[in-house]
Amino acid sequence: MNSIRIALAQLNPTTGDLSANADAIAHAANQALSSGAQFLVCPTGTLSGPNLGDLLSRFDFSQQLGAAVEQLAARLPEISIILHEPALSSSGTLAGSWVELTEGEVMELASYDEIDGILGTEIGTIALRQTELLEIDPGFDLSAAEAGAIATIVVDNGVFDVEHERTRMALLGTYQRINDVPVCYANLVGGNDSLVYDGGSCVLSRSGSLIARAADFAEGLLIVELFEDAHVVNRGESHEALELPERVYTAVTTGLRDYVGKNGFSTVALGLSGGIDSALVAAIAADAIGGENIIGVSMPSRYSTDHSRSDADDTAERLGLDYRVQPIGPMFDAFEAKMDLDGVAEENLQARIRGMILMAISNSEGALVLATGNRTEVAVGYSTIYGDSVGGFAPLRDVPKTLVWEISRWRNQAAAERGEVEPIPENSITKPPSAELRPGQQDTDSLPDYPILDAIVSALIDEDASVDALVADGFELETIERVISLIKGAEWKRGQMAIGPKVSTVTFGVDRTYPVVNRFAMRSTS
Repeated sequence: MNSIRIALAQLNPTTGDLSANADAIAHAANQALSSGAQFLVCPTGTLSGPNLGDLLSRFDFSQQLGAAVEQLAARLPEISIILHEPALSSSGTLAGSWVELTEGEVMELASYDEIDGILGTEIGTIALRQTELLEIDPGFDLSAAEAGAIATIVVDNGVFDVEHERTRMALLGTYQRINDVPVCYANLVGGNDSLVYDGGSCVLSRSGSLIARAADFAEGLLIVELFEDAHVVNRGESHEALELPERVYTAVTTGLRDYVGKNGFSTVALGLSGGIDSALVAAIAADAIGGENIIGVSMPSRYSTDHSRSDADDTAERLGLDYRVQPIGPMFDAFEAKMDLDGVAEENLQARIRGMILMAISNSEGALVLATGNRTEVAVGYSTIYGDSVGGFAPLRDVPKTLVWEISRWRNQAAAERGEVEPIPENSITKPPSAELRPGQQDTDSLPDYPILDAIVSALIDEDASVDALVADGFELETIERVISLIKGAEWKRGQMAIGPKVSTVTFGVDRTYPVVNRFAMRSTS
C-alpha cells in the first residue's frame, strides 16, 4: 500500500530574525530527510516569527520575507517544506500565504487576508492527497475525505493559557470529525514578549485517537506515516501532556528564558524578601538561565523579620545565586530626616528605595530586573508603583497567588522525587504573606483571604461574571464590590507595569484592555 512520511516541525523562532529562523527550518528539514520524510510541515510564522504586530504592515518586511522563502527553497530541493506565513504576500499587501517549497521552487497554495496583528495568532488548514496539497473550504462544504485527501494538516501559533490543551484538542477533534481523515497538527514553542507557545504538536487518527504527540515547550520533530486508506502510524517518539502545575511552571520559565535570551541579556536581578513570590521567581530564573546568572538582593528594613532575612539567605544558597545584602535603613533614615512621612507614604518609600537599588544594579551591571508581583496583586493594585513593581519582566504577572503556592509545592516535590535540593524554602511557602512595611503587617490586613480573592478576580475577569452570580455563589456583596473597586482603581498602575508571560485565559494588557478614565459602573446588581 502506498504511503507518505510526514514530519511536523515544532520550532522556536525569533520574531524578525529571518536568517536564524531559516537555518532552524533547514536543520529540521535535514533531520526529516534522514528519517525518510517527504514533507516537512512548519507551524504558522516559523520563518517570520510570531506576534508580528506592526511588522505585518511593513512592505519591506514582506519583501525580505519573500526573499527568505526563495533562498530557503534553493537550499533544500530534496524535501517539500510547507510554510504558513502571516506576513507573506506577493503583492505586498496585508495578507498571508500557504506556500510549498518543492524541488527548489516556491509554489503558492492559498492566500488569506484576515490576520490578527495584535496576538499574531492564525490557524491554517490544508489537505494532503497523496503528494498533492489541497486548500480546504473553511466552511467545510466539502470534507477532506470527499476531496480524496488522506489527512488534514493544521498549523498554528497557539498561545498558552491554562485552558489551551482542552480547547485545542476540542478543535482538532472537530476537524477530525468533519473531514473524516487523520489530523496532523503543528504548533510553535517558545516565548515572545508576553506570549508563550506551548507546542503540543500531535496527530489524531481517522477515529480521533491520539497517535503521536510532541513534548510540551520543547523543539523537535513529530514523524508519522500516512497510508492511502487514511491509516496513520507513528514513526517517532510520543509524549504525554504535562499536568497543570508543571505546565504553568514550564510556561513561565520558557517565557523568561526566551525574553532574556532573545533580548540579549545574560543576567537578571531581583529582590529577595524571603516571601513566596520572590522565592518562586528566583527558582524560575535559576531553571531558566542558571542560578549563577542571577543577582539576588536582600534589602532588609527596620520592619524585616529575622525569618524573612534567613529565608532570603536560604533561597540564595539553595539556588546558588550571586547573593547580596543591602540594608535600606540608612537611605530610609536620610529621607525621613528631610521629609515628614508617615502611614502609606512611609511604607511606599521603603519599596521605592528597594526599586532604586535594583535599578542601580541594572544600570551598572546590565542585569534585567525581574518584578516579583503576581496576578492577584496586579489585579487589585497591591503593589507600590516605582517600588516593588519595578522591573523589565514579571514572570508571575499572570499567575494568581493561590496558583503561586500550588506550583511552588509542585516544584519542590519534583526536586525531592529526583533527589535534588528543594529550591524553595518550606517556610516561604507556609508562612502568612506580608509586605513587612510596618510592624506585624499581613496581606489580610488589606485584602480578603487569597482563596476568596482569587475566586472573585477569576470570576470577574476570566468569566465576566455578574455581581448577582457571585452573590448566588455565596460571596459577600461587600467583598465583591470592594474587589471590583480595587480592580478598577488599579487600571492606571497596570499600564505602567512590566510585561510577563500569559497564563490566564484573560490576561491584563493582552486580552483585557480598559480605559483608565472610566466611570462605567461595572457589573452592578440588577
